[in-house]
Amino acid sequence: MAGIYFFAALIYLVLHIIVCNIAGGIAEDKGYEKNSWFWICFWLPFGFLLVAALPYRTLLAEQRRTNELLQKLLEKKDNAGGSQNSSDQPEVGRYTFDDLPNI
Repeated sequence: MAGIYFFAALIYLVLHIIVCNIAGGIAEDKGYEKNSWFWICFWLPFGFLLVAALPYRTLLAEQRRTNELLQKLLEKKDNAGGSQNSSDQPEVGRYTFDDLPNI
């Protein structure tokens, strides 16, 4: 009977290591260190929930870069259209992607 418990624990340990490795890969895709999150998931029973709640660092950096490029484009457009009579056109405020609602 003890042998059955031993093999069940061994199978659980192997599956737990595989799932922790996958969670570490997910954390790495989100921009974090894989090895750290592997061990966090291995030792903490709620580590998988922490990985699921991690924000995407790579997407935040891309969003900041897109906002910078959009702002430069708007400034370039304003400078190019400065010679036109703008009194006929209504005033348009500056908007970035941060002004959009989070979807």
